[in-house]
Amino acid sequence: MLTARRLGEPNKKQLVIFMAMISCGAFACRLQPGSNLEPLLTAKYGWTEDNRGRYYSLSVIMILLGELLGAFIGGKILPKGRRTVFMYGLTLTVIGSIVRQIEFYPAYCLSTLICFLGGGFIQVAAPRYIEEVVPIKLYGFCVAFNMLA
Repeated sequence: MLTARRLGEPNKKQLVIFMAMISCGAFACRLQPGSNLEPLLTAKYGWTEDNRGRYYSLSVIMILLGELLGAFIGGKILPKGRRTVFMYGLTLTVIGSIVRQIEFYPAYCLSTLICFLGGGFIQVAAPRYIEEVVPIKLYGFCVAFNMLA
């Protein structure tokens, strides 16, 4: 029997789906450049002391470029709906994770750009989703969780 949901009562199914989407996106992009990954990347791709800084900087630039482009493009397609933006973002994140498996530095940079492009999409749509779906008493938790992801 279908029952009407009271205003302000959390829709647990939607909250679980939202948290799973954010977690999957964060997990798929987990191995990104960071201060502790520089030695790992140096060993994996055989960087020398002369070119290590340049390659590492390029990896970090791909993160910023992906997030900025993703936020810009995601904002442009947001009027088509949150679900559309989420699906594009998650699809890009999965594609970037697949490209990440190629053991070649340009593929690593491309996968970083693609993953963070998807992350930018998700970061544009997530606040709108939280605002519309999450009840007031859980709003702060969900916003904080989104910012951590």
